[in-house]
Amino acid sequence: VIGAVLCAKAAHEVLDKVANTLFGQVTGDRGPRVLQHCKPDGTRGSILKQTFLTKNRYPADLPMTPLVPIQLSADGPVIWCKLEFLNPSGSTKDRIARYILGNAFNQGHLKPGSTVIEASSGSTSIAMALVCAQLGLRFIAVLPEGVSNERVLMIRAYGGDIHFTPKESGILGCIRESESLAAEMGAFLPRQF
Repeated sequence: VIGAVLCAKAAHEVLDKVANTLFGQVTGDRGPRVLQHCKPDGTRGSILKQTFLTKNRYPADLPMTPLVPIQLSADGPVIWCKLEFLNPSGSTKDRIARYILGNAFNQGHLKPGSTVIEASSGSTSIAMALVCAQLGLRFIAVLPEGVSNERVLMIRAYGGDIHFTPKESGILGCIRESESLAAEMGAFLPRQF
């Protein structure tokens, strides 16, 4: 996404700014984790409070996606770029996966060893697979046949299982299949759709 906006020269400046000023800070120890981020005025604000069972794990320690101001010319507008490629899974869906599964943990719907099943075209399943691996959960992605091989490989690399549905049934077929599997297995359905 930002590649279309940034030139190579500006990309170096972006990475310097990210490394120096824009990473968030996580506070807390084994209790509630308070995620903070830098506001445009330089102050820090709390944006999310969730309880996780482990210290130094991806869901609890994930800083906000860095936002970097870029101005391509002296008289040009400032463009704020969100650097999603810096998320741990490389997916734009890391925060939604953390939020959904973190809330399910907090509300008692999930515990270590539980199974999570999600219908997806891939991006959300990549992030869900990583969060599930960190929280000790089994993850099954229900994907339509024909999704890219790299998505399948990433989900499997994080320990997730894949269940394919016929391509012609589309995402609705994936949703129906995920609901059927969840009912059969007593699994948690995040229901991103």
